[in-house]
Amino acid sequence: MADTDLKSLAPRARKLIEQLRAENATLKRDNAKLLSNLKRQERPHAAKSPRRALHEPLVRRVQAARAAKAEASTGLAAAVARGEAARVEWVKSGELVPAKTLAELWGLTPQALGPAAERGEVFALVVKRQRFYPKEFLALDRADVAAVCDALGRLSPAEKLVFWKRPHGGLGGKTLLQALSGRKDAAQLGRVTRLAQAWAAEAQAGDDVAAAA
Repeated sequence: MADTDLKSLAPRARKLIEQLRAENATLKRDNAKLLSNLKRQERPHAAKSPRRALHEPLVRRVQAARAAKAEASTGLAAAVARGEAARVEWVKSGELVPAKTLAELWGLTPQALGPAAERGEVFALVVKRQRFYPKEFLALDRADVAAVCDALGRLSPAEKLVFWKRPHGGLGGKTLLQALSGRKDAAQLGRVTRLAQAWAAEAQAGDDVAAAA
């Protein structure tokens, strides 16, 4: 996202997006480190002769594997903890709203939002074991929200939230809420969903490259 786009947002929204970016980057980095360490421990020692491999102390190998897993897991746990603290702030500021609030507005029960999330019609961020949703959902038609969320595919909830919160050059510098509020035709929704598909494809391609590295 261009810095010029960020400058058009309110300070609170800018801070939220920056926190989301940092959280995503840290989680991806720690996940990559975890996978790398696990693969390194599982990789056969081709350079060693069978005789030497047989005589290598098994205890030392097991301890090394456990240490690598512990190191990576600790980094990941710390990243998750930092993300949890940020989410608590988003709830306090109203950027995320409780499941009950959204469900009542849409004429549903909070429990019904769970299956909707599984179908890809909405997404939630979990804060202290409770589900919260972007406040933008409250101001939009349920079908419009479902169309956009479905277009975002398999992205993480944090990545989807960034897409919903930021202004987009493809929408004339507007956020999704601004672009979809009071829309009069299907063409606008089509533009938003195509943008969501392109965003998801680009993000997924980046993840695939990182995983292969």
